[in-house]
Amino acid sequence: MADFLVEVYTPRLDETALATLVARLEAAAEATSTEGSLVTYLRSIHVPEDETCFHLFEAESAEIVREAGRRAALFPEGRSGVVAPFVRHVAIAQAGRAGKEER
Repeated sequence: MADFLVEVYTPRLDETALATLVARLEAAAEATSTEGSLVTYLRSIHVPEDETCFHLFEAESAEIVREAGRRAALFPEGRSGVVAPFVRHVAIAQAGRAGKEER
């Protein structure tokens, strides 16, 4: 499995709407996995000044992440979102956490 980052334009996304979106992403990832295509929602990072939200998933492929995003109504009408591998940054973050846990 690999890590994937989804970047989505999110104008007027307040804290309540973000919490609702996260719940939809978690449910969509679980439903997709139940059907045999493994995907796990990991976290979201909202950047209100840029009207952007980044969503991190672990999955077997970008297409599986897109499917979970479609199920969660993540992508605005007419757009499929951009899904790209996000392995390098996650590996660095995980190494930092592992080092702290060993001390």
